[in-house]
Amino acid sequence: MPKSVQEYIVGLTEKAAQDLIAAGQGAPEGSRAWSPLDKGRTMVDQVAECAAE
Repeated sequence: MPKSVQEYIVGLTEKAAQDLIAAGQGAPEGSRAWSPLDKGRTMVDQVAECAAE
């Protein structure tokens, strides 16, 4: 039986969350606090924003 649109979107959202966690954990520690030209947002800031949404 085909999935509903809602179930499909839930699956995509869960996969995106897993990918975000894996990217954060897989990044070298020194790069987690790096920001472009020391003016942009760090990876930690961006992951925290995603978690808050």
